[in-house]
Amino acid sequence: MNKDSLKKILELAGDQEFSDLVSQTQDHLEMAHRIGDSALAGEDGRKREKEIHEEADARTKERAAEDAEGIALVLNGGGGKGAYQVGVYEALCGMDFPEIAAYSGTSIGALNAVLFAGSGAAKARNVWEDFEPERLYDLTGTAASGTTGLSYLESLIRASRVTQNIHQYSPIVSVTAFDTETQYPRDFILNQRTSEEQIDCLMASAAYPLLFSRRQIDGKTYVDGGFPLFGDNMPISPLYHLGFRRFLVVHTESARESSGRRLVQAWNAELNQQKYFNGALVVHLYPGEDMGGTAEGTLNFTPEYIREKIELGRRETLAAADEIKRLTGSLPDGIAEVHWRDGRRYRNYAELLEDL
Repeated sequence: MNKDSLKKILELAGDQEFSDLVSQTQDHLEMAHRIGDSALAGEDGRKREKEIHEEADARTKERAAEDAEGIALVLNGGGGKGAYQVGVYEALCGMDFPEIAAYSGTSIGALNAVLFAGSGAAKARNVWEDFEPERLYDLTGTAASGTTGLSYLESLIRASRVTQNIHQYSPIVSVTAFDTETQYPRDFILNQRTSEEQIDCLMASAAYPLLFSRRQIDGKTYVDGGFPLFGDNMPISPLYHLGFRRFLVVHTESARESSGRRLVQAWNAELNQQKYFNGALVVHLYPGEDMGGTAEGTLNFTPEYIREKIELGRRETLAAADEIKRLTGSLPDGIAEVHWRDGRRYRNYAELLEDL
């Protein structure tokens, strides 16, 4: 007997109160079934989501295994100084050099990595040259958190539609952000994520402390991946662990400027030699001139500065072409690094510092 039949009999018998109780009980049972179905659906959804991520991870590793002999481009952070990397990439695309197999970047380097992998050199230049610096920073005091600036960056990425071109069949792209809870950098392989998730990762990597607001990803809070001392502004590691061994690292400050952090650099170099990058060949390309401090360089997105640094990157890459092409040769037994500066090559960072 269904609910309606039982309810009608009870109403005819004059027991309205019991009839209402039967109706409410049935409604509660139906709600319990819906909640149960929803829970099952939620569990299935979580299971499917896990399967999707596992499948994406497997495809990424397969792609990395196929492309591991290729050259990986590693792009440091540095705000407006990142214009130099645009010129470097333009020169690479225009000379006899293999197509880049993977990209890794931090902060502005992460944004450039996506622009290069998702659209190419010409569109990357257009995005940079169309930049409106007054929209990046809050100069009116109406948004002290800097949300306005990040919103502008996000609008540029969305308008370029480049994240839609980063998928399982595209070159691998890794971006680095800093986890404020673990106090350690985290690498995100964008090929494993949706277009919306990719944008979150990019904005997290670019969330410069005290200037732009933090970003939430997977329930955790992130800031700029190049967070001083504790971040990773030269993210070789994520691609090395995927099997890549040939790296072109494009710095955003001259060797002289970076020498102010020589203790950290020397410590990292020692760690690299002992543990992390054994069997890797790394060519470091430094701007041949000082790029400016925080105000004159990092926060400088004026058209004049951008054009000047793009041209500098293009010109210096062409001058270093022979050294860069060494990346197509045989790999070393240990780690082999070439630091290229002002037309000269140095075997390691310590040797470069001695000549400054």
